[in-house]
Amino acid sequence: MIDVTHLGSQVLAAAWYGFVAVISYLSLYVAYQTLFHPLSRYPGPFVAKLSDAYSGYHAFKRQLHTTTRQSHLKYGNVVRQGPNKLVFNSVGALQDIYRNDRTTKPKEYSAIGPRLKIPTIFTARDRQVHRARRQLIGRALSDRSMRLFEPAMLDQIDLLVRLIYHSTQGSQPTAINMTERARLVGFDIAGLLGFGYNLNLQTREENRLVLPMLEAGFFWSGIFLHWPLTHASDGIRSSELWAEATVFLPAAGDTTKTAVAATFFYLSQNAQCYQKLANEIRSSFTNGSEIRGPTMVGCQYLRACIDEAMRMSPPVAGILWREAYPSEQPFTVDGHVIPPGTTVGVNIYSIHHNEEYFPDSFTYRLERWIDDERTVRDAFAPFSVGQRGCAGKTMAYLEISLVVAKIMWYFDFRAVPRSGEAQARKTGTTDESELDGVFKLLDNFTSSHDGPHLEFQPRGEYCKELDDMPEKS
Repeated sequence: MIDVTHLGSQVLAAAWYGFVAVISYLSLYVAYQTLFHPLSRYPGPFVAKLSDAYSGYHAFKRQLHTTTRQSHLKYGNVVRQGPNKLVFNSVGALQDIYRNDRTTKPKEYSAIGPRLKIPTIFTARDRQVHRARRQLIGRALSDRSMRLFEPAMLDQIDLLVRLIYHSTQGSQPTAINMTERARLVGFDIAGLLGFGYNLNLQTREENRLVLPMLEAGFFWSGIFLHWPLTHASDGIRSSELWAEATVFLPAAGDTTKTAVAATFFYLSQNAQCYQKLANEIRSSFTNGSEIRGPTMVGCQYLRACIDEAMRMSPPVAGILWREAYPSEQPFTVDGHVIPPGTTVGVNIYSIHHNEEYFPDSFTYRLERWIDDERTVRDAFAPFSVGQRGCAGKTMAYLEISLVVAKIMWYFDFRAVPRSGEAQARKTGTTDESELDGVFKLLDNFTSSHDGPHLEFQPRGEYCKELDDMPEKS
């Protein structure tokens, strides 16, 4: 006959010993992480010292970029962002981490994509593999290739201009969401360059089903990158073409939308900058068809408008993590000897708002690019820097410049007041002082945003040539 009382006592005793064991383990773990770990001397949020769940949580909320900046303001230019992670906020760190043949991407980058069984230009850890992938992609993104591809790019941008023109022809102008319009033209251009195929997203709404799926992919990739324990393999097929396609299409198509939308946002909020750019564009050309890559070389104010927009609201606002290859030589970042097994990075949003390099960092000040360009460019990293910087930088600048210049040539515009500020306060930065006059970003690995919503007015007789443009799709 079973002695129920004795059995119950044994269960309670086992539960007690288990509880004591768990508490003891957690106490030892906390003590090690905060007192004896090689990174214990570096300040940072307490939870971040214990688990990558800290970064994962803020990545889930899509505010890791602003949260990291707040940590820098509180703890300084070096912050312990995870049990084995340090995030820096200095030009020295930017150079030491990214312009360094001894660093590579950590294994967590396999989460970008979805997870692939073969490396891509964006996920390759081995430097030889990355070099081979970059040479492959570089053929399509070289200066020569851009000159050959520019007519196809211009066709898509001219289509965007015509669609904006159509929005002005009713009894009441239709407001245009520049985030959505810039995203559609960006993906159509990327599809043509990468695959020779027009996705027709600008003109066919039924083709846009892919966009929310890509947005969801960016969201989860950002969480997986910062909190690897949440990542699980999905067994996707692994041909090299498929692998590069999953990276190339969103990288070339999605990131330019932020630069375009942000540039129009800040121009709509800064009348003097708007007028100076309008004067530069409208005095440099005699008709819209003259606006091409080679003819825009002298448009320095245009470049300043774009760069300042990307500084304040970068297309990739977060942290691009790196780790050192195993070596007997110490790995030093901005004077700090980094212990083996440590992942390091610079938060792009933080360094772009570091007052040491960008005084009045939340003010759209184009003079900084004209009067003190050399200093600010050292801390400017919207495309990252070094050998693993964005291979599509030339293409991005060409596309952004053409879109902004063409629209400025044909139209005047104004911002339409929206009722979305309350939502921005819920989902954007926690620092209320940063909200006014700043284009709000959500850190979705790339940047997610909405607007600006603009009403356009055709410039006198200049838009008549749009009626004569042949319709292309």
